[in-house]
Amino acid sequence: MAFLFATKNVVAAGSNSSNTLFNGAIASVEERPQSQEINQQSSEQTSAAQTAPATAMSATTSTPTEPAVSAAKPAGTATLEGVVPVRPLKAAPRTKEKYGARTTTVVDPPDPPTSVVWMVGSFPPLDSKSVPIAKAPTMDQRGFQFRPCVMAVQTGTPVAFPNKDPMYHSVFSYSAARKFDLGRYRAGEEPDAVVFDKPGTVSLFCEIHEHMRAQIVVVDTPFFVVTDAKGNFKLPYLPAGAHTFHVWLGPRESFEMKVDLTEGATVKVDWSNHAQQSARAK
Repeated sequence: MAFLFATKNVVAAGSNSSNTLFNGAIASVEERPQSQEINQQSSEQTSAAQTAPATAMSATTSTPTEPAVSAAKPAGTATLEGVVPVRPLKAAPRTKEKYGARTTTVVDPPDPPTSVVWMVGSFPPLDSKSVPIAKAPTMDQRGFQFRPCVMAVQTGTPVAFPNKDPMYHSVFSYSAARKFDLGRYRAGEEPDAVVFDKPGTVSLFCEIHEHMRAQIVVVDTPFFVVTDAKGNFKLPYLPAGAHTFHVWLGPRESFEMKVDLTEGATVKVDWSNHAQQSARAK
């Protein structure tokens, strides 16, 4: 994944750091507009829906995704807090019918878009074997959308892809950072977690439902956070000193900023107007 960056020095001071660990993915779900409908289900899938667990049948009701917390232990007492731009989601193409019979299915709106902020540095990747599968981050298929639509993980992190819909999904990616194809599976038949061992942006798709899109941002650092839908973020437990922070706005847009962190202090920044300074990868 190639990035071109614009940099600027920012120095500030503030209140004491927070005691809550945010080194991980935070998904935010706003009030959803009226659902749309698609015609999408085969006779085989209809049978699967009838035998799917009750939890899968009611999965179209969207709830915020639990944070995927970095395995790193706190390294310092400095905090970076602020706001960055958030890019609107591109409209997904109209879903095509596949695999036979027509059946009306309710499709929930996607989660609101978010950005990712992380501290640049030289850190070893996680040992995926040391991450309990029960605590591995999850990219749900729920309401016929990927949730969250943006996730950030440290290199070496396994990610699970549970199906919580009453229909088959087929998750895959052709991204250079991680190519994989999980094939078709329904609720209760989830494949093994996928280990993301190279940094970069991994674009996710469902072979059955073409409107489903998501991004997993794999970073070489334990100090990262996914913003809320308005671009707000808080990144605590940082080591003091001069550091570079990377702001990811999308697969083709990002920028970097330099910040001096003081031990025990909160540095507040407003990078919301730096979109025009960000460089686009070609």
